[in-house]
Amino acid sequence: MAEDDFINDIPQTTMTLEQANILRMADKLASDPRTRRDMQAMIKKIHPEYPIPEYDMSSMVETRISEFEKKQQEKEEALRKREIEERVARGRGLFKSEGFTEEEIAGIEKRMVDFEVPQDYEKALGWVKKEREFSAPRNMGYEPPTFSMPKFEGLDKDPEKWAREESHRAIDDLIRSRAQ
Repeated sequence: MAEDDFINDIPQTTMTLEQANILRMADKLASDPRTRRDMQAMIKKIHPEYPIPEYDMSSMVETRISEFEKKQQEKEEALRKREIEERVARGRGLFKSEGFTEEEIAGIEKRMVDFEVPQDYEKALGWVKKEREFSAPRNMGYEPPTFSMPKFEGLDKDPEKWAREESHRAIDDLIRSRAQ
């Protein structure tokens, strides 16, 4: 559709006051840099083939920029993903070199996520080593005291005789200890 066709779509009659006001408003909207782009977009929506070089060029540039940004974002995301995979592989290798099994490494990685230290395998190895160091049983050289229970021979046969003999024995021990 050519420019003349668009103009010819407007009926060639005398304008009412309301139509004149609408035309003035459309002119203001098209002249104002804040609303010009929206006005051009509305025209393109109604007449997509109508040429508006300013709008068509900026739309084409915006499309190319958004395509470029999308490709860049995809590249950056792929790069980030590869870096994370490499970091995880290095971290797992670090744990394997320390003698950890796959199951232990999986458990440690779960704890890393729980403690919000993902991808920091060096820090995780440090705290796992400390845990193992502190949890290992240690011999502190402490032996609990052993007590020997007194023998109560004769207690069950004659309790009074046993009590008298024990009290005499205790008194004799006291006298001997004072004499020394």
